[in-house]
Amino acid sequence: MKKRLLWPDVLRALALYAVVLAHLGSFSQRISLFCLGFVLQLFFFISGLFASSYTKLQFGKLIPKLALHLLVPHVIICAVNIAYAAYKGIAGWKDSILQCVLAIRNKILYSTLWFLPCLFVMIVIYWCLSQVIRSALLRLLLCAALSLAFRIFKEPSQWIWSADTAMMYLFYFCLGDVMYPFLKDIPSSSGAIWKKILFGAVSILCLVPTAVSYKVYNTSEPVLMGHAMSILDLMIFMFVVSALTIFVFVGVSFLLQNVKLLQNIGKSTIILFGTQGIAADIFSWLLWQVGITWIPRYGWQTLFIGAARLIFSHLIFAVPINAVLNGIRQKH
Repeated sequence: MKKRLLWPDVLRALALYAVVLAHLGSFSQRISLFCLGFVLQLFFFISGLFASSYTKLQFGKLIPKLALHLLVPHVIICAVNIAYAAYKGIAGWKDSILQCVLAIRNKILYSTLWFLPCLFVMIVIYWCLSQVIRSALLRLLLCAALSLAFRIFKEPSQWIWSADTAMMYLFYFCLGDVMYPFLKDIPSSSGAIWKKILFGAVSILCLVPTAVSYKVYNTSEPVLMGHAMSILDLMIFMFVVSALTIFVFVGVSFLLQNVKLLQNIGKSTIILFGTQGIAADIFSWLLWQVGITWIPRYGWQTLFIGAARLIFSHLIFAVPINAVLNGIRQKH
C-alpha cells in the first residue's frame, strides 16, 4: 500500500480554517474579505492534486465513482441541514430542498452545499479536456483562458450545479493537477534538495503579492503601485494573486505536515464542510449559555475565534461520525 501523504490533509485543514474566517465578517471584515479572495481557489487546487485518479478512468467508470464520492455525500449533508433548518423553524426551509437539487452558488440555504455538485461538473469537464489535450502546459493555458473569460464576462452564478462557477475556477483545479508531480515529494526526506530550495524561494516570494492583496481587497477604491484599479484590473489581479497565495499555503502545509490535529481535520473535510452552519449555531449558543458575549476587536482575536470554532466542529461532528464509520467498515 502507498503511504498517505500528510501535507494535503494539512492543506485541507488550512483551507477549512480560511472558510471559517471568511464567514466571520461580522467580527473582522478585513480578514473575511482577504480569505474570500483565495479560499475557493485553494479548495479547487486541492481537489486538482488528485485529478489523475479520475482522468485515468474510462467515462463509464468515472460517473459512478463521482456519484459515490460527491453526490451521495451531497444528498446526505443536504438532508441533515434541511432537517436542522426545519427543527429550528427557519422560514423557507422547504424551498431549500429545491435549492439543494439545483445547487446554485449563493442561492442555497447553507452556503457551502453547492460545492460538491460543482466539483462533479468540474471533474467531468476536466476529464473531457484531458482526453483531447495531452500536454499539461497547453491544458493549463486553455483552462486559464476559460476561467479568466468566465470571471470577466459571466454574471453571478446562476447555472444548475454551479457549472459556471466550475468554469470560473477550472484553472486552479488544473494547476493542482499539473503541480502535483512536482510538489508531492518535496516535504519528504527523499525529496530532491533542489526542489526544496526552489519551492522555498517561490513560496517566500509569493508572500509579497499575498500581503499586497490583503490591502487591495480591503480598500474601497483599490490602488496598485499608485494607479487606481478598474473592475477589470481587480479581476485580473485576483485571478493571478490567488494562485500565488495558494503556494504560500502549500509551503505552510509542508512545515505543519506532522501536526496530528491538522491531519485529522483535513481528513474530515466533507463532514466539516457540510456541518459548518450547524456547528456555528451550536458554538454561538454554547458561548451564550455560559455568558460569553465577547466580540473580537483585533485581528488576532478573530483568528483565535475561528480556530476555536473549527476545532469545536471537529470534536462534536467529525470525531463521532468517523468513529461510527470506522466501526461500520470493520464489521464489513
